[in-house]
Amino acid sequence: MTRRLVFLIAALAGAGGAGCGAFAPRLPDDPVARHEALAAVAWGPESPEELTKYLECRSALKETYDNHQDVIQNWALREAATGRVFGPALLGVVTMRKNVDTEAAKRGLTFDDFQRMTILVYGRWLRASRPGPVPEAGVVRTLKEMEVGLTRQLALAAASGDVSIDTAALQARLDSVRHQARFLEPYATMDRKATLGAIDPATRTWLEEHRQEIEALDWIYFDTAPPPRSEPRKKA
Repeated sequence: MTRRLVFLIAALAGAGGAGCGAFAPRLPDDPVARHEALAAVAWGPESPEELTKYLECRSALKETYDNHQDVIQNWALREAATGRVFGPALLGVVTMRKNVDTEAAKRGLTFDDFQRMTILVYGRWLRASRPGPVPEAGVVRTLKEMEVGLTRQLALAAASGDVSIDTAALQARLDSVRHQARFLEPYATMDRKATLGAIDPATRTWLEEHRQEIEALDWIYFDTAPPPRSEPRKKA
């Protein structure tokens, strides 16, 4: 169920961003490469008009987020979540994703615009400017512990030669854990001073002036959720 949902979200993201927006013509279709391209430019400058539209979009989505918060957080955490996302609960995540497109489009934004500004505003500026540990720090520790455990299980399976152990499933889980850790670790280990210094100064000033509104619309792990992992092609 989780893998199917991840691919559905990826398909929706591609449909929402294709062919429109300032960045769309230069962005790759692969969700991982697309996310990395957006992150590379998520430092500003962003105009006050675009930032205002972005916060209006999040404000319009608040009810959807509040109605599905637990499901959305568990989906965003993927491997490290305390609860699993399955069955009817998947609709909450799909609804949130579709509503992002709808509310963004009403304001002349694409999903790529929304994601780029989310990385800038919440992934970087808010986490770098707010005191206390970032939420991702504990998640990355958990993922690293899971990585060690899964690596040991695979080594033991190889040493024992026990064919009843599903090593393919273990390897897939390990790959997923490493993927999530890869995208969360930059937030968990960020140099806050350097991060703030790299953000466009005028954009940073605008964000500070709107801190109260930004913090009221913080969606925690959803704002730093990794992109869907590109599955290796099966051999013919």
